[in-house]
Amino acid sequence: MEDESRSRLEEAERRSRLAAEQARRHLALRSLVDVVVPSFADWCAVDLIIDGVLERVAARHADPAADATLAALAAELPGWAGPVRRVMATGRSELVKDVDAPPADPVDTDHRRALRAVGARSCLTVAVRVQGLSVGAISCATGPERRGFRPSDMAAVEELAARAAAAVERVALLREARRSAAEAAERARQLRQLVGAAIALQPQHRSRDVASVLAHPATPSSRSATTMGRSGP
Repeated sequence: MEDESRSRLEEAERRSRLAAEQARRHLALRSLVDVVVPSFADWCAVDLIIDGVLERVAARHADPAADATLAALAAELPGWAGPVRRVMATGRSELVKDVDAPPADPVDTDHRRALRAVGARSCLTVAVRVQGLSVGAISCATGPERRGFRPSDMAAVEELAARAAAAVERVALLREARRSAAEAAERARQLRQLVGAAIALQPQHRSRDVASVLAHPATPSSRSATTMGRSGP
């Protein structure tokens, strides 16, 4: 029962840590989106692969009503992420100068429909890459009151993608550090159990003797010196 209770507690702590990590990542990405809209674009969204599933983790439109429209259309249109998946696969940024024009790839139909529903004029999609791997994408769009995106704007969005990647990587590094610490704590716990078992099996060894050995393990030089002392006359 004690082991089962400990397992449940450890699982609850793991879930809590994951939730906190996701909250930090989402907060950083939402802050990034808030910088983009409305100063640079009328709409910006960040999509990331989380547990193998593409999820929209941050999005903002200059018109709050358009946010609700896009969220509803994302649930209604199964192909809304067509350009996002393609950019992630190729690593090449894509610019759509005229959202009203027929898409060259039919897979983009749902994505264009969603953008037209909120009056978008042009769109840029850039991959978010961490250590050479695509983990998501940033999409930006302009409305009818703003000039459309040009090829020269692509570098700015790619810089945003680099910042998003840095935020994602920081969370990943923090998670790895915590995982390593947890593994080290588990190894220490197992070692203590082994020492306890050894003491129980060999009562002639006093606890403080074993503790001394663990605290001051023999080095190769000390072992050599001990061996030479024993082999002397």
